[in-house]
Amino acid sequence: MIVIDSSFAIAALIDEDHSEYVRDMVLAFEAVSFVAPKLIWWEFANVVQQKVRRGILSAEEQVAVWDRFLNLGIETAANPAFQDLPELARLSSTYGLSAYDAAYLQLALSEGASLATLDKPLARAAAAERVLVICPTPMIAP
Repeated sequence: MIVIDSSFAIAALIDEDHSEYVRDMVLAFEAVSFVAPKLIWWEFANVVQQKVRRGILSAEEQVAVWDRFLNLGIETAANPAFQDLPELARLSSTYGLSAYDAAYLQLALSEGASLATLDKPLARAAAAERVLVICPTPMIAP
């Protein structure tokens, strides 16, 4: 199982920095299930909508991106339970992460899963927590 964040999912579906790496990793882990907190839907939607507003994606391309996103087969985990909030707060405070990013890391920790991300602070925090991070090597270098 691999926890996938929105930055990794976006790069898999829209040409961005590291898209080639991400697509190779998605293919390499084809038999592995991807999981994410439910918030991935809103984060992904927000990024796609911004790209439409900026003219990077057309309305038709937006629909195609959503179809490909659904085809990634990402399972969504329940939102963090009330008892998980202290751990989420610890991760956020310790590493300067948003609560959103801390939710991905908290899920990886609770599931004993790897984390696929292109977010440098999140990748570094995950590495510090001894989570296997799937990202281009320079992202976790000091």
